[in-house]
Amino acid sequence: MLKEQTEKGRPKPSFKIAPRSLPNPTDPEATYRKKGKKRPIGYSANLVEQFDCQHRMITQYDLKENTYSDQQFAEDTIEKLPPVKEEVTALVDGAYYSEEIDQKAKGIKMIPTNLVGGGKDSNAAQFEIEEKEHQVKKCPFGHQPIASTFKKGCYRAHLAKKHCNNCPFHKDCAVVEQKKSYLFQVSEKTLHHCQLITKMGTSEYQELARKRAGIEGIPSVLRRRYKIDHLPVRGKVQVKVYFGFKTCLRATHR
Repeated sequence: MLKEQTEKGRPKPSFKIAPRSLPNPTDPEATYRKKGKKRPIGYSANLVEQFDCQHRMITQYDLKENTYSDQQFAEDTIEKLPPVKEEVTALVDGAYYSEEIDQKAKGIKMIPTNLVGGGKDSNAAQFEIEEKEHQVKKCPFGHQPIASTFKKGCYRAHLAKKHCNNCPFHKDCAVVEQKKSYLFQVSEKTLHHCQLITKMGTSEYQELARKRAGIEGIPSVLRRRYKIDHLPVRGKVQVKVYFGFKTCLRATHR
């Protein structure tokens, strides 16, 4: 621990300390992670709850080092689910979602919440794009591009300056001015991300996404009532077993 956390007898700056360095000699498997404004040490837990109009039940739990990503938890969950005869809807936090994971989830319709968009790129979803032909058909104001190409997973379209300069959407548009025209360019992955963010603004989507709020109270109760942040054991296996007991107690006391 001293070798990893110090340098010439002084504590290392946080950016020099590796995520998998030893933060506590009493628990060598615990890891350090910076997530937003928080700097947790230890482990990350994941819960899966299945529900319908009348019943709710925790069906899966897992515990890993806290350097384990949310998307890795999502992939693990998909692999553990039994084969589905009918399409299942999975409500997930945005951090658990990616287009690659969605494609792996056969028979599972993933509904992410809290996705964030990126500036002017969000306007890309307003362009009329034929994905089967890989052609940009029209801009949001209805003008056809001078030329449209698709190469290496990226759409490129040139638009006439006379149209873009007088367009009311110009300041918020994902186009870049060039010498003879304006260039619209977006990757297929970014386009799908923007389309999903646009879809999330609909009332139908928001009503469905709100149902995920039911599971948010479970970690809070596990922390306040069952003290999962202060378990009397060390080591990943022991902590996971204790966490499993606490989860079962929570499920039976609902």
